[in-house]
Amino acid sequence: MAISKYTLPRAVNGEQIIFINKEGKTITSAKKGTKGKLGKGWVIGVSINGKQEKERITTKIPILDQEVECIARLEIIHDMLKQGLNPYSENDKNKYAGVNEIIDTRITVKEAVDIYEKFLKDNDVTDDIPKIKKRLDFIVSKFANKLLENVTPIHMEEVIHYLVNENIYADSTLKNVKSNYTTFFKHFIKKRIIFNNPMEDVSNITSNKDTEDKNEPFADGHFETIMEAVKSHKKLYLFTSFMYHTCARPTELRNLKKENIKDNFIQFKASTAKNKSKQTVDITEPLRKLIIELNLEEAENDDYIFSNECTKVDGETWGKKQLYINHFSNLFREGILKPLGLYIGTGYNLYSFKHTSNVHKLLDGWTQIELSVINRHKSQKSTEAYIKKIAKYVKIKEKVIREL
Repeated sequence: MAISKYTLPRAVNGEQIIFINKEGKTITSAKKGTKGKLGKGWVIGVSINGKQEKERITTKIPILDQEVECIARLEIIHDMLKQGLNPYSENDKNKYAGVNEIIDTRITVKEAVDIYEKFLKDNDVTDDIPKIKKRLDFIVSKFANKLLENVTPIHMEEVIHYLVNENIYADSTLKNVKSNYTTFFKHFIKKRIIFNNPMEDVSNITSNKDTEDKNEPFADGHFETIMEAVKSHKKLYLFTSFMYHTCARPTELRNLKKENIKDNFIQFKASTAKNKSKQTVDITEPLRKLIIELNLEEAENDDYIFSNECTKVDGETWGKKQLYINHFSNLFREGILKPLGLYIGTGYNLYSFKHTSNVHKLLDGWTQIELSVINRHKSQKSTEAYIKKIAKYVKIKEKVIREL
């Protein structure tokens, strides 16, 4: 039956939606008037010739993988409908697969990784694109010119054994790497470019590398040295100071706009908050001084507070272009920590400003409830994680010890 009328496909998961717009771009957002909370799984819906079709994306894989699968499936449905094919007709699915086999399947591993990276960027699926790309490049380094369809479980085991033998990842990270690889191949299965996932039959290979500390709070002496160096980079100083005073994550600050800074509080959107709910942080006096330093009077409401536009006078960080994902993270690592000899073995990174702020607040007498509020934690367990990190600041020798 010919396709005479159809709606653009969309997917819903609780208060989150993914849809294809009129320009054919895939958009991820929260429903208007909601907190953007995720539900129990993605359900795709589309109307074809007046008939409603629905399908559910499996929930037996990590949340990020579910979203990637959902977007890939939406794109296939949209592409088939544009070609006059019914995504829910077996005959039409075979026609579509046959065409794609001729046109698309004979791509190399390197070409596939480039295509996948572009897909992640175009659809803003994750903030971890550079990290995922780095992990996929290990496959490219060994099998760059091998056809993607010819990659087998044995090849993938060779890659994973290399990661283990070279002591590159601890076991917890290695599991995430495997998940990235699985999702990568699933993307091309959805595109009908390959038909089997080589990761499904990979042996259970583990790593013996010790898990490295990360996001560690700065030791007192180190903090003073680091801040002295950071102040020589005015924009980095403003960004890290915002992290320290708001306890916000870098992703939240990257998405912060002038319109989000109110008279007495800063508003973080549900789409950027870790727990996917709209939240606020009160503007304290030190934070107000920082906001004044940003010179926001001439900025427009939709300007990003921290932008890639670096042509303005030192101290003005705002502009139309959103800050690159790892801009300040890379600058802090390469321009501050490494020159100071404080990178290897310390666990210090950009997140350390957020964690140091929490430890300082604990030492200054903040209660766990107050700490939970400024961090916008839903669970006290998240707040307790900071309390565990306070040990390096506690000096038992300086405490009064009672004699018996």
